[in-house]
Amino acid sequence: WSSSSDTSERYQSVRLQAFLRIRQLAITQPFPFVETTLKSSYLAYANRAKFGTASSLTTLLPTLTFMGNCIVELYSLDYASSYQHAFVYIRQLALHLRTALQKKTKESIRLVYCW
Repeated sequence: WSSSSDTSERYQSVRLQAFLRIRQLAITQPFPFVETTLKSSYLAYANRAKFGTASSLTTLLPTLTFMGNCIVELYSLDYASSYQHAFVYIRQLALHLRTALQKKTKESIRLVYCW
């Protein structure tokens, strides 16, 4: 679902089927599974987006758009879990932003940009 940047139609079909199976498992499995699914999917998306550069944007953008839409779909399955995850990640961003404003170093600013 998140591993390759192959944009062939056959591979996109496989990625879509993989996402649909992940979604199906998130719906049908007992409660803790949806939490794991949300966290793992978001982290896979974040890791994929973090290494994008301007030169790779044309090949990476369709993948990130697809993954973003999938993440939105997964987070719409359970609003309570989604709220908790969003709260944690937004708080993390706020802490990075506060540190960047206080220290004003290149590393602290880079953490905000790469978040």
